[in-house]
Amino acid sequence: MKQTWAMLCVLAASLAVHAQDKNFDLSKYKFPDYKRHELELNFNSSGSSSRWSDINGSNSDGTWRTVDFLNSYNSSGIHLGYSFTSNTRKRQENIYSSFSSSYYFLKTRNELGTTSFSKPDANFRIYANEKYYLTEDKWFLEVDPEFDSELWSTINKSPATTDIRQRGNSFTAKIGLGGGIGRKEDVTEFWQAYYILEGLKKQGSLLREPSEKDIYELATLASQLKSKRFFDSRLKKIDEMKSLDSLMYKTNLIDKSDISYFNTLNDYWNFANIPPRSSGRVLKLLMTPGFGHRFDKELGKLKHTFNETNLNSEIDFQCSKQLNLYWERYFNLNFSNLTTLDNDDTHYYKFPKNFMRINSIAGWNYYPNFRTHFRTSLSYSAYQYASGLNEARTKYEKVWSNNIGLYSSVYYYLSPQLRIEGNVGANYYEKKQSISQKEKLDIYYRIGFRYAIF
Repeated sequence: MKQTWAMLCVLAASLAVHAQDKNFDLSKYKFPDYKRHELELNFNSSGSSSRWSDINGSNSDGTWRTVDFLNSYNSSGIHLGYSFTSNTRKRQENIYSSFSSSYYFLKTRNELGTTSFSKPDANFRIYANEKYYLTEDKWFLEVDPEFDSELWSTINKSPATTDIRQRGNSFTAKIGLGGGIGRKEDVTEFWQAYYILEGLKKQGSLLREPSEKDIYELATLASQLKSKRFFDSRLKKIDEMKSLDSLMYKTNLIDKSDISYFNTLNDYWNFANIPPRSSGRVLKLLMTPGFGHRFDKELGKLKHTFNETNLNSEIDFQCSKQLNLYWERYFNLNFSNLTTLDNDDTHYYKFPKNFMRINSIAGWNYYPNFRTHFRTSLSYSAYQYASGLNEARTKYEKVWSNNIGLYSSVYYYLSPQLRIEGNVGANYYEKKQSISQKEKLDIYYRIGFRYAIF
């Protein structure tokens, strides 16, 4: 903890030094319009099989009894995911959909017989986040539809009991409706563009002093290049380097290319540590009604069906402030309340209908150069849950759980061969109810040195 407070003091002192730097304002950058499609297919399969014989006691005639054993399992899965992202000054759109299916099989055999268990399942999900700006960068309406469904079945075979076969399905459907004010811009490429030009300037590769307009143009091109998709990653890198080089010539920043110029450009574009940075603030209110359904049935027995309708009310505030080239301050606060409107409640005692949750985090990030960063944050979260019956044993008790965390990390780039990284943190956890109280304090750290000889 002493190291953490020491780092906080260093960060505060450094802020006083750099806070007046007004030569480079990251918060002015506006991310260019773009569209991005991504399709990903993943298949995996794993398994094992073991057979052996072992002596397990003796027979009635005094001879040793040898038993054969078998253990085998197999797990396979396929995942297909599609995402679409679009950004304009009037609309921000994110759509994600996925289909996944898996199969799990386990089999064991010994002197008592053969036991097996299998479970195939399939899942489909689609989610969208849509913001429609009524006034540029200010007031917006938001719609967040989501649908999630699952099918599954299980077969459990055992020589000691009859086969147990179960099947079921579930789905949830909800739609968030609301609005707010504000906008956050991704300024990572703007920051990267500055360091590319600064690196080329220091080694004498530029014809003239780069202006803020040059940084804007290079950042806009960088954002557009990173949104393009290629089937071949090598062709993508070639296209990116040609486009960057072409802009340098077009804006009269260079008149010739040499190995030193291309080496620096390639290093800052492909191999530098580029943590994401954003600027802006967003305050929104969202109301999300939802409906959930679950059905399961065991062969030859009763069906079980559960339905629930609920409403999640949410206030969310996000703020990222780029103080200057080196410093970033952020604060996030989220307050939500989940209300059960109707369900197939079978509780004999009264069960709570409302549960609140609070999440907040405040932090500082310091970037002394393009490859090094220091980060520290303080977080607080709390949520309500049903803990059990109250002292009068008339209803379930609703209590709070509190969590406070302090976290700091560093990634220090000394050279291509030597880097230092580590983190330190503390987390305080508390649960209170009428009959008991639980408190827990965790302190952890990690530090590492990376040294490459070649």
